[in-house]
Amino acid sequence: PLQEDLTRRKGTITVIAEYKRKLVDSGYIKEIFEPAILSNEFREFGASAVAVMCDERMGGCTYDDLKIFVEDQRRNRNEVPGPIKV
Repeated sequence: PLQEDLTRRKGTITVIAEYKRKLVDSGYIKEIFEPAILSNEFREFGASAVAVMCDERMGGCTYDDLKIFVEDQRRNRNEVPGPIKV
């Protein structure tokens, strides 16, 4: 379960990566990597989970972005490090 994956031993850090295409105050981000690229980067650099901001007002992502993250993590089931929660 997600709670167990995000709860670590005392004294350790759990990182949840956040993917968004838009900032609330300044609009859409001009230069952003696509989900297919960042999905592996988040996993390889130790994120425990990724939050894909599929809210037009707050994050500007689409459900297609979310689908890419989910499919990419599913493909990495037998890799080290393993898939992260989306």
